[in-house]
Amino acid sequence: MTELHHPFYLKLKEMLKNATHTIKDAMADLMEQELVTIEEIAEMMKQHPDTLIEQQTLLGITYRFYRLTIENMAFYMETRVINNKKHLERVLFVTFGTTEHSLLTYRSYDDQMQLNKPIKVNNTIKTLVKDGIEKSFV
Repeated sequence: MTELHHPFYLKLKEMLKNATHTIKDAMADLMEQELVTIEEIAEMMKQHPDTLIEQQTLLGITYRFYRLTIENMAFYMETRVINNKKHLERVLFVTFGTTEHSLLTYRSYDDQMQLNKPIKVNNTIKTLVKDGIEKSFV
């Protein structure tokens, strides 16, 4: 039996072929990704008519909690109200993903994340965010 037809080599060849396809698929997914900012996601959540908003005041500080589910995408955001009359809020926490898995979490105290820094998302999320901001849902 030649070494190239040995079961070990055949198995190794099959594994490498599968790994190559997996890498190609992952690269294709990366190439399809779009860029949005946490700021844009937050604005979309504030304006969307299906967003559920809860408000709570603790020790004189007002917090708002936003929840939005669109198809199989779930969004959650916490903000602190800075000026109620001018509708100014500071984004404290944002997380979004599918209803099963979180794709991204932003925390205001994390120096690595910034509200206006572009992040990679799939085309579905970008479409939701861009359409939401352009339409303003009003």
